[in-house]
Amino acid sequence: MLKWLSTFYSRNFVGIQEGKDYFSVSHLLVKNKKIKSSATKIFKKVDDTEVLPVVLKKYVESLEAKTPFCYISYMLQSGLQDAVMNCDEDKINNKSKSLDLESLCIKNWTLFSHRTSIIEMKERYKVIGVDYIFSPFLVLREEFFNKLTKTNRLFVMIIDEYVTLAIFKDGYLSFGLHTNTKNIEKEEEEDAEEDIIGLNDLSDLSDLEDLEMN
Repeated sequence: MLKWLSTFYSRNFVGIQEGKDYFSVSHLLVKNKKIKSSATKIFKKVDDTEVLPVVLKKYVESLEAKTPFCYISYMLQSGLQDAVMNCDEDKINNKSKSLDLESLCIKNWTLFSHRTSIIEMKERYKVIGVDYIFSPFLVLREEFFNKLTKTNRLFVMIIDEYVTLAIFKDGYLSFGLHTNTKNIEKEEEEDAEEDIIGLNDLSDLSDLEDLEMN
């Protein structure tokens, strides 16, 4: 019944992306496989609170009012994510349970994300309602998949402070990682602190030299 009704209405595909200090809302209005209209609107974040701007909510509601067939998706940036080119159900379930991950197998790729990040996102956007959550790896895959050859390749996508990278070996995904660059900076700072501590320890060796001379 819904499939029959959809032939008389347009479909509105809405995508929400959240940056460090903005929200980006894009929509694509389609009817009979033809694009009728498309647009992207940016909303600035007022502060660091978790509350969504009222103007953002009203704009999404105006898009939903265009047609009864409106689908809202959100690109999940938060939380550590990774991807593997494997859909082995046993391995996926074991990894998901041990690390508290959500997994999704799509087109022979398995995407992982922390369950907590998804729960927090759903809670924050419940005033709007999100139908689909998608991974940055899907964007990267659709953008670069047709460029893959039987060679080694590294693809990197950077959006604000987030980086998504995928390493392909002989045309197959070997390693995938999505993280906040702040996490990388933090690890580098910790490594630097360890190096400094190590150098301080080495300074004590001069005392040993004095002992030997005595």
